[in-house]
Amino acid sequence: MSLWSVPGLIPIALVCATATGLPPVATSPHSGATSAASRKLVKRADALARDEKTDEAIALLRQAVATEPANHDARTTLANVLLEKHPDEALAILTELRDARCRACLKAVTGFIQYPNSATEDAAVNAKLEALANAARDANDNRTLQFLQWFIEEQVEEERTMTSLLDLIDSGINLFQAESHLASVAGE
Repeated sequence: MSLWSVPGLIPIALVCATATGLPPVATSPHSGATSAASRKLVKRADALARDEKTDEAIALLRQAVATEPANHDARTTLANVLLEKHPDEALAILTELRDARCRACLKAVTGFIQYPNSATEDAAVNAKLEALANAARDANDNRTLQFLQWFIEEQVEEERTMTSLLDLIDSGINLFQAESHLASVAGE
């Protein structure tokens, strides 16, 4: 017998819902059917977000999380969509995942910040980090700000390395010199 079939449990769970209005973070799915339904909703929401139908995407993502509270991808996708207009709520969602202290939850939070592979994505990552750090600072959430500091340091290091490589290319250095320079940089 599933806990979700116990009469009155769902209303209790809704009363205990978090500050984000979402059900509490779960570590294991209710069933394969709820997982599949939640993943389909996330796919539809992704398409809406790409078409800049943000409000509709947010509604579908909230539905995806309500359908399957263990779908951490739905939560991080919701945080990503909320980030521009509602950074405090995005931060609250990521904080709930972090505070759940399950391995999958932490992987979802760390996966939220993706490493860029183009200048446009690099700017998007910077914007995400700045919005999250500002929201954490405004909320006096020092633990989250400290958690984000690692990502900020990594981003600064990536930018420094890329700038160095671009300067190397622009310098007109020959390939043999470039190879030895890159070997020394990689050895650092």
